[in-house]
Amino acid sequence: MATEIEDIAGSWEQKKPRLRLAALIIACRGWMERRRTRNSLSELTPDELRDIGMTREAARAEVAKSWFWR
Repeated sequence: MATEIEDIAGSWEQKKPRLRLAALIIACRGWMERRRTRNSLSELTPDELRDIGMTREAARAEVAKSWFWR
């Protein structure tokens, strides 16, 4: 029983770096998707912005946010 627990704990320690890398990749994908969405806002017409309930000023403020900002 103790050996099984040590094996599980050992494999967890081995997986930690891969899990951290996976979490970083997922975070980067989210940042890039938000950046693409914000850039798309800058291309919308005033009518399209009104349809989604945004003003041109609000869209500009959103587009100006940093690339990783939530």
